[in-house]
Amino acid sequence: MIRKSKLAVVLTVFCIFFSVYYEISTYMLYHKHYINKTLLFFAEKAMLAIDGYPPRFENIGFIYPPLIFIFFLILKNPILVVSFLSSALSTIILFITKNYKTILLFFSAVGLYICLEEPTYLILYFILALVSFFLFLYRETGLSLYIFIAGLVFGFSFYVDFASITLIPLVLYAIYIQEKMVEKEKLLSIYIVTITPIIFFAASWLYLNWVFMKDPLYFLNSQYSIFHPNSVEAMMAKGNINMSIKLLMVKTLYILPLSLPYFLSLLKDINSKLSLYIAPLYLIYISPIVLMFFNIYFGIDTKGFSDAFGLLFFYVVFEYLIAKKKSLILSLSFYLSIFLSFIFMPLSSSYNESTFSKALIGMSIKPNIVYYKEAADFLRNTKGKILADDIDDYPVIYFADKPKRFVLPYQYEFNTALSFPYKFVDYILVDTSSDKDTIFSFYKNQIPGFRLVYENKMFKIYKKDKI
Repeated sequence: MIRKSKLAVVLTVFCIFFSVYYEISTYMLYHKHYINKTLLFFAEKAMLAIDGYPPRFENIGFIYPPLIFIFFLILKNPILVVSFLSSALSTIILFITKNYKTILLFFSAVGLYICLEEPTYLILYFILALVSFFLFLYRETGLSLYIFIAGLVFGFSFYVDFASITLIPLVLYAIYIQEKMVEKEKLLSIYIVTITPIIFFAASWLYLNWVFMKDPLYFLNSQYSIFHPNSVEAMMAKGNINMSIKLLMVKTLYILPLSLPYFLSLLKDINSKLSLYIAPLYLIYISPIVLMFFNIYFGIDTKGFSDAFGLLFFYVVFEYLIAKKKSLILSLSFYLSIFLSFIFMPLSSSYNESTFSKALIGMSIKPNIVYYKEAADFLRNTKGKILADDIDDYPVIYFADKPKRFVLPYQYEFNTALSFPYKFVDYILVDTSSDKDTIFSFYKNQIPGFRLVYENKMFKIYKKDKI
């Protein structure tokens, strides 16, 4: 009892420490006028779902994986969300692995970036690690309860990343390798228990899209879908196996300095012929590589070093699960990867990764939210309805903090207000930097009945002339 109470105290201290550290770090970046706009995107969609006029559930319920939005619906502030979520998950992972390498990983440049700027990535690999953990417990004890829990947890991964459904064949084959050596008659029941949850969650998602959006594949076909490529490279790779394999190899080499222990551990296990002993964990271990491939194949842009976190994370977790004897070479390569993350991350081809890492080590950065906040500050001091397109302007909507004032594309009156703004709105927000902005495309120059009252390098705000 005493040992358990001491452990609880230690974990509580670590949780508080992680939480305070993450929140201070995020606020420091925020005061440098930088935050990953993805977090503002989540926050704005959650805000519209509660306070929009009418409430907008489309994005959080039918287009994007919904699990992450739950935290933004509860806490609303993106800084509080990442601090709470990352500290909780970091503490749980530390409790499971009981490995100081976990702390080093979360305080590396790539670890801090994932914790503070890409919480969906952290949740996804946390879920996959839990799947591995319960499969490990099932192999060790033979209790079917663990494989049931593993299947249930695996099902939730679809609500974090749609691409996780591609791991089903991998999981099925991994279980087959293990169970064919034990009892073949149990194989079908184990398949059902493990795979049913994710199939059920995916089928439910298709059904909801069909009922409410009249298209079961709405989350794929919507103009806001994450499966629309955002770069020429991603467009070339989408649906092209050969190109996807080539880009996967390039990506693997690109992140190798930050993920070396993962690949060394993989080679070590293969050489020692541990694949049969640790199956299905051995095949689950390569799931980050599988997800990397399908993110490229589906046209989702995957520039930068973010994937290195998933590989390092799996190395740390699986070292606890399967390593019978610690390897000095693997440990040294891990320390080297942690050190190199502070060197390579500022050089990343991803704007968010490089900007975050430069700010982390005290270098000057190019802010990304200054003009959004300035436009929002101006609008907060006005009264009346505002016509806007939040496809790229969502940070302004979030910072303005009055969603009911905005007439947005999801509302029925948007097109009418766009054609006859004088009768419907008092202000018009135009994003001159976005080729996707409907209002900018519709009104290239002057807006009849409105005069320009505010302008910065990204936005123009027009006010209705009084008769």
